[in-house]
Amino acid sequence: MMMRDAEDARRRKKTTRFYDPAGRSAGSAITETEEEDTADSTVLRDAWGRPTGVTLPDADAYQRVTDARAEMVHEKSEAWRGRNVVEGNDLVCKSLRQGDALAPTTDAAEGEARKRAAWQQMMREKADAWRQGLT
Repeated sequence: MMMRDAEDARRRKKTTRFYDPAGRSAGSAITETEEEDTADSTVLRDAWGRPTGVTLPDADAYQRVTDARAEMVHEKSEAWRGRNVVEGNDLVCKSLRQGDALAPTTDAAEGEARKRAAWQQMMREKADAWRQGLT
């Protein structure tokens, strides 16, 4: 992606086309406008550099928004390593601690036993799910 310098970013060209009643082109006009400089505020841009329409009052607010977005992206990228836990009325994905994780196995009997235990735990949780609303 090519970035334009600050002076070019403030200038915009708009082309207006004119048509006669029969639908034939009757010409066009190009108007160039300059945007006002927003030095007192920071415009929030999306991942492709396009303005989102959100204006932040200062650089600190922009940094907080950027940090929060980066933290959210990191949490979402690590979510597959967790398990779902019910907290109140919410289903929350909690990450597994290193001690909770089972080491991989190549033994077919051990793998089958783990699979069966996980299935039985899931079935118990489903059978008891309706009781969560009563407490």
